[in-house]
Amino acid sequence: MQWLTFDQARRRCEQLPHATDLQYLSVEADFSQLYRDIPVEPDYVPPSDGSPSPVHRWYFAIEDRVASIEVEVDESYRELTVTLETPYFDRQRQSGDWTVLREFVGLPASIRLRRPHQIFYRCEKPRHVLYLPSGKGWYSPVYGAVSRREINELWDFVQQDPEKNPYVIGPPEPEGDWGLFVREVQGVVARGELHRVLRSGYGWSMRFPTLEYKAYDVSGVSPHVYHIRNGKVDGPQLLDW
Repeated sequence: MQWLTFDQARRRCEQLPHATDLQYLSVEADFSQLYRDIPVEPDYVPPSDGSPSPVHRWYFAIEDRVASIEVEVDESYRELTVTLETPYFDRQRQSGDWTVLREFVGLPASIRLRRPHQIFYRCEKPRHVLYLPSGKGWYSPVYGAVSRREINELWDFVQQDPEKNPYVIGPPEPEGDWGLFVREVQGVVARGELHRVLRSGYGWSMRFPTLEYKAYDVSGVSPHVYHIRNGKVDGPQLLDW
């Protein structure tokens, strides 16, 4: 493993055999240790360079792979995760896009590769999904695949974390155009994928606990309905999909 400057990383990327899309991964990190573990100073990237808020960014190479690590400078935006960015490689089509995590095992232990929150993938119609339960009433998709074998291999990988992992495997989220409605307000206050709408509803209900929120599929594809009030999400869960 080699730490790189921005110019070194750019030159390495230019040597790749062909242009490729970028893959993003969000994994947990121990921020109290991370800055001590990485032996080089990060680049400061201001919002004017494309990110919504200032970030610290490191660049590194492991064999033929070049990647970056990105951390929000403002601790209030960090949540629990860092972002890893790297080109997709053709070899991942055979092994699964998630297997890039195996290539990153040389990173400092403060970057917890076996605690992913999101792994971008190229499968358009997954049949099996690894979820991270929120503990508050919704499941956040981490990774999807057509093959159950591929999801099982990722499951085995994350279960190697020394702490108990909460991940579960299930079917894809119900399709549809999910909207969040408030009885006292006309119109949609949030719209998108189911887990994002439920998370938004949870946040709103914590801010305004006396209001009742309802999430359902505006297009009518899915019959499921969720009721959210005072931080509690009631509705069909993973095994009901």
